[in-house]
Amino acid sequence: MGLLRSGRAGGPNEKLPLTSTTSEAPSSDPSSGHGQADQGITGKVTDILIAMSAIVLPMLIFSAILLGFVFNRRVRHTPSEVANLRFSQNEGDSSVYYVDMSATTLVFIASWSSSAAPLLGGFIMLLLSFPMASRLLKGSDANDARRLPTPYQLSMLIGLIGGGVVWLWRYATYAFGWFGWKSAQTKTIPLVKFGAMARVLTFAFSILILAADTWLHIATKAVPFVQVQPRTTAANEYGRGMYQPCAEYKGDPDRVTDSPCNVNYAATNVFLIESTESYRTLSNISSINRVRQTTRHGRTYVYLGEANIPSDVDFTASTVAAMTQCRPVSRECNLTAAFGASTPFRCFGSYAGDVTAVEINSDHLDYFDDQGATVNGSVGVTTNPFFFGYSNIVDSVDIYTRRPVEYYIPLDPEMVVPVHGGLAFVIYCNTTVYDVQYSWVNGSVVLFDATESNTSMAKLVRGPMYPGYFANNFLGEAAKVAALSDTSQELADKFGTSYSQAAMALSAGVFSGRRNVEEQVRSSFLVARVPKPPLYVLVGLNLLYAAVGLVLGAIALALAAGRGQGQGRDRTKDIQAHLDFRALTAQLFEPRAPSGAPFQLDPRPVSQIEDLFAERDGVASVRVGLHQTGAGGGRWAFGTMRS
Repeated sequence: MGLLRSGRAGGPNEKLPLTSTTSEAPSSDPSSGHGQADQGITGKVTDILIAMSAIVLPMLIFSAILLGFVFNRRVRHTPSEVANLRFSQNEGDSSVYYVDMSATTLVFIASWSSSAAPLLGGFIMLLLSFPMASRLLKGSDANDARRLPTPYQLSMLIGLIGGGVVWLWRYATYAFGWFGWKSAQTKTIPLVKFGAMARVLTFAFSILILAADTWLHIATKAVPFVQVQPRTTAANEYGRGMYQPCAEYKGDPDRVTDSPCNVNYAATNVFLIESTESYRTLSNISSINRVRQTTRHGRTYVYLGEANIPSDVDFTASTVAAMTQCRPVSRECNLTAAFGASTPFRCFGSYAGDVTAVEINSDHLDYFDDQGATVNGSVGVTTNPFFFGYSNIVDSVDIYTRRPVEYYIPLDPEMVVPVHGGLAFVIYCNTTVYDVQYSWVNGSVVLFDATESNTSMAKLVRGPMYPGYFANNFLGEAAKVAALSDTSQELADKFGTSYSQAAMALSAGVFSGRRNVEEQVRSSFLVARVPKPPLYVLVGLNLLYAAVGLVLGAIALALAAGRGQGQGRDRTKDIQAHLDFRALTAQLFEPRAPSGAPFQLDPRPVSQIEDLFAERDGVASVRVGLHQTGAGGGRWAFGTMRS
């Protein structure tokens, strides 16, 4: 096959026979006129150091930047200095880091190493090419065909070193005899296998870093973070206590009864003192007071608190609470639908009455000073707890089953259907008034310490609940709602809570604010929640990648600095330099000729691969083209001509 070549002896387009070319330069000869000893390929140490730096520095820098942001912007959950105001959200999680920066920004920084790892694989292969060159040199010196590659194996070796992962596919098709290859007859030498394995491991390492980065991306979340700042002196008055005029009230000397300060029992009527605030609180429209409730050990406590509590304030305060317990006693009291105008009952002690004697949806409230209802309660209650019975008829519930009229029965044995309709019941209750100290944290009660109040406070809470007056409508509506319950006990429980709410609300007018016992302010902001396992796996892989670069670089430096046996100069770096497509291209197409000489090998020494190309010295170079040969029709061949 003729190749297009041009030289100084021929015309510009003259076809010349193929001339063997080589990149090997002879040793210095005084007759050459150069007087320069052949030092072989130089600059490889620089190449090694650049490759090491390209591998080590990015991974170290990326890891340092990532860890720097994590630890420099890390925020910690500090336990509240006030024991009563601690809460679970402020305890933190020891398996994660909380970083005060955008989670998106943090995972973007973490992704740098996974983006760089595939690009750095070429530098890993460059460093590995030195031990490969050493093994190839030893095989060449020993003339051991079993250790030397075939031409195609050499092309694969060079491709694995300088090419991409596509060469792994080409290696697989060759090694396993795919797509018509009959390479089984030619054994793949260990050196090529080593190159393929090195490329596989380099690719796998990049995948591991990508997997760790993906894990970190998925696991890192933006979450709210809460910090607390205690106040040495409480600034708010969310507690409640009896206001001063009421505390100094000694009773009405003109009346026999020891009336409370918030109720005026006149000759013709009963008046509620400071009623405006009391009714606002009962209607839940007060800007000062709010009736709140909490359940402790199965008991529902209703207490008087601040109407508007800022969401970022936690505190401990003192107040007053009431807890009412009721039980259905209709059967025990023999509640009976006797006839249309009478639904009588007679209970224990002196508690007796007729539910029908009051208007429908009205109430029948009777107070007692003892559990057995033997002593009728006075206006000036002297006990805590105090006791009362409540009976009523409500018409808000269809309590009948879908059966013929003669089989109409109440759904619960404690409920009685009077002759003229409705639903009648009798319950017996006790209310206990408490002095309370409670802790409010993150919008809910976390501690609630209740101690029974004295009788003066119990009198104050019971006073507005005078039968038939201030709470009458509220209790009637509460009975209707409670009657929607599934059982009589549920009805009794709901009514008991409603009674406590009414008693605390109607007492609110004679209570004033009390400074909080302790107080803290919470601040909440978004942080990146970074789990430790994926973070350290990613950083660990980055550091391992850098360590591999250091080790391979040290091996390459040792081989590049060595001396070939029986030679005056290093030969490993020469062989390594020729494991490059540039060297093969120059070998085929760049026979260098000194100026003015005929077309021949250039005797000058070569210190870099680039020295094999005429363009290096600004000399007009040959041009490489393709032309179709006559044989086979579809075959193409390279040719050169002078430019």
